[in-house]
Amino acid sequence: MKKIYNNILLILLVILFTADSAAQLSAPRVEAVYGGRILGMDSHNISADTSIVYISAESANSVFYAYVTALTSATPVFHSFSVMPGLGSDDNFGAGIQQIKVHKNSGKLFFLHQGIKSASHASSTVNNVVSTNAGCFTIVGDYLFYWNADILHYGVLNSSGSFTYGGKILTGSVPVSHILFNPSNSKIYLFGRGGSPVLYKSSDVYNSLGSGSTFSAVSLSSLPAAEWLSAGIAPDGRIFIGGHNNNDKRISYSDDEMTWNSFAPGITGFSGYNFDFGGNSSAYHVYWSSVYSDNKGVSGSWENFGMVGGMETHPNDGNVLVDPGNSFVVYMTTDQGIGASYDRGVTIFEIDNGVEAVQVEDFDMTPDKSTAWLASKSGIRKVSDYTTTPSWTNAIFPNSDGSPYYSIAMKHGDTNTVYAGNLRVYRTSNGGATWNNLFSTENAPYNWSGIGQRIEALEVAPFDNNIVFAGYYVDGADEIDGQGYMVKGGG
Repeated sequence: MKKIYNNILLILLVILFTADSAAQLSAPRVEAVYGGRILGMDSHNISADTSIVYISAESANSVFYAYVTALTSATPVFHSFSVMPGLGSDDNFGAGIQQIKVHKNSGKLFFLHQGIKSASHASSTVNNVVSTNAGCFTIVGDYLFYWNADILHYGVLNSSGSFTYGGKILTGSVPVSHILFNPSNSKIYLFGRGGSPVLYKSSDVYNSLGSGSTFSAVSLSSLPAAEWLSAGIAPDGRIFIGGHNNNDKRISYSDDEMTWNSFAPGITGFSGYNFDFGGNSSAYHVYWSSVYSDNKGVSGSWENFGMVGGMETHPNDGNVLVDPGNSFVVYMTTDQGIGASYDRGVTIFEIDNGVEAVQVEDFDMTPDKSTAWLASKSGIRKVSDYTTTPSWTNAIFPNSDGSPYYSIAMKHGDTNTVYAGNLRVYRTSNGGATWNNLFSTENAPYNWSGIGQRIEALEVAPFDNNIVFAGYYVDGADEIDGQGYMVKGGG
């Protein structure tokens, strides 16, 4: 067995390495397998024709950056990503950096991690900006805003990225998840996500907040039932709120902060964290989650990224970003990692090169080490001819939904028949071209809820290819509960 966990009763094999055998191991070789789960993204221009894109990842390598050149051409050049100095695997920031923002005048990247910190792609120094933990933050021009414990704090950033505290405003018990800037009236809005979302508006413009400034509620009582998780404000001041009801997206927008137009765009999936916009106040595209609108977000104007022009891998319901140097260039999270488009989302493709953020959960390899399959949080991959000229596939998703995978096993003597596990056991018999759902404890007679469980170990029986063992991890389960199953007819 390739992995052993405390909550897995089924233990098939334990391999003990002696000190002598361990001493024979050579240094590990890093493979050119790129991608991972992308959490946050931002960008800024360093010249009229060049920008830098920053992404944070669920990885020991916390933040990456890449140059994009020839921005004014029809086909900009996307260069390989590099790990940010000071934010790599040996700097101990881990996989939890989700919110990042660039301060354009200093070129510093600011991020949440036990307060607010800043860093530069040109230096390994990481600066402590704010020591207080913050739930969310944003940067508007040279002003930094952050929310903590029912208080909005604000201050000014200078040309080197140093912060001067300006003051605070008590917001009351508002569960703030987003701090938004309205470009049409220059005011700050606070959004709190959930089944009963809230929205508040500042009394003064962003650069004139003071001790007398207050926030007043914008009514969201007319919004239909949904989990409303994201918000954004367009160039003309139109306020967007995005969410989902079960597995169906929901969108609401308002032009006057009183009347809300709410609708289902007819696209399945969940809400991403943010909205972004490309264009001006009279004509703009709206980007959110895995979808875009080519007409100011109105009903009937929404489409999935890549659905019309084609896609390399599927977009998923994560962050979106419009390049500030070219509104036709859009970035989005994908099942494999990060994607881009230079035609406003019509066609998308991967730009993962250099993103060393694939979290490998399990792998299985043939005895001659020529072929292997691996399971990761960003899909399944196969490598062929590993000992000579390794050839890796792009990420494969058996259920076509971007789900993470935790276990993998090959049929003995047949590298095209493979079993992959997350909540369910999937099988392919044609090298990953097609998959079927072989087993799930969601079904009778088990009828598990499917929440808080995953298959962390798979093994094809060495004595019978028709028997596959599956070891489950279940949150809160006792070791004696026996989360182990034998699937007959597996081969």
